[in-house]
Amino acid sequence: MVLRIVAILLLMAVNLQAFSQDTLKVMFYNILRFPETGAANRVDEFRTIFQYEKPDVLLVCELNSEAGADMILNQALNVFGTTHYDRATFEANSTGGDITNLVFYNSDKLGLVRENNLATNRRDIGIYLFYHKDPMLAVHQDTAYIDFWTTHLKAGSSSSDQNQRRTTALQFVQFVNILTPEPYRLFSGDFNMRSSNEEAWGIIAGNANQDFHDPIDELGTWHNNINFAELHTQSPRTTSFGEGANGGMDDRFDFILISDQIEADNGRVRYIPDTYRALGNDGNHYNTAINNGINLSAPDSVIQAIHDASDHLPVVLDLEIMPGVITNVQEINDKAAFELYPNPALEQLVVEGRFESDVQLIISNSLGEIVMTKLVSGGFSSLPVNIGHLNPGNYFLTLDNNEQRSTRRFVKLD
Repeated sequence: MVLRIVAILLLMAVNLQAFSQDTLKVMFYNILRFPETGAANRVDEFRTIFQYEKPDVLLVCELNSEAGADMILNQALNVFGTTHYDRATFEANSTGGDITNLVFYNSDKLGLVRENNLATNRRDIGIYLFYHKDPMLAVHQDTAYIDFWTTHLKAGSSSSDQNQRRTTALQFVQFVNILTPEPYRLFSGDFNMRSSNEEAWGIIAGNANQDFHDPIDELGTWHNNINFAELHTQSPRTTSFGEGANGGMDDRFDFILISDQIEADNGRVRYIPDTYRALGNDGNHYNTAINNGINLSAPDSVIQAIHDASDHLPVVLDLEIMPGVITNVQEINDKAAFELYPNPALEQLVVEGRFESDVQLIISNSLGEIVMTKLVSGGFSSLPVNIGHLNPGNYFLTLDNNEQRSTRRFVKLD
């Protein structure tokens, strides 16, 4: 009977895994000094764009204020019955200036674990760590962590401008090199570079030893080059209004780069080929406005909104999140079964079950090293376990009553 139950559970787990892949749509957007610049109703244009594309992760730069952040959240994202968007904390640049970065996200799919800002010579770089809310987390008891980083490098083509971008790039890479490796990272931003030959590009993504890569591998001189027409992100306008550049589509300034682990295409987080694009760019509007004549890359209302909202196009790509792996299936009966919640957890787990006899509680890490033991007297059905002292990561909690061992996986958040 027990073996039959185990077989059924294994079959259920395999079937659940087959249907629990998930996707994330990631967007980066320079929103042109929102909301202080241009028409007061630009939030209407952003609403049109975001409701069409429905990003799960929206990284922005050139955000002026917390009031602007709330406008984006409450008037452009959480509208028409949608309530699942949230945002990180708005923080002004530590180096001064009136524009900053921020991330908005689909809280049904992602949980924000950690947020920070890296101060550089020019502007702060936003750093946001998320965990994926696997729909089958109760089965997999495992999840993927993803770092999203966003920046706005110095504009301009002079030697001084390029040197400032170089300095920021060096500060960023030095920061990355001292971090404990996270499996999956994306680095987005308005890089303001005209060519991949610029030294700052080489520091960030210019060779095989660097962590970040252009997912479409389109390198060269992007500025005023018709060969990159379908990748240009500035400017969708040729008329002057609401500030910003108005020279037509002739620069690839905006990027989402992916880390080695995502590029490898063999892990939990994968870039979906052919999903990287500059939204609103059909490749046929080189040196002109995107709403000039026919543009079939999006509905007319979206093309017009992109034209009016900012002097940059949003950049978009899709990620595939693979399900967790069940590494431990135990014989389950009424006497030994237990559950853990919440999972993932920050400070405390609760063991839920029915245990008449004393049990040894053992917590081990993903390397199999025991990090905590505790003898628990029998007679409990709900047992709190403090885990605040553990480092973030994957762990296993085992209960052993000398007759039977049963193990569950859990995730400790930071």
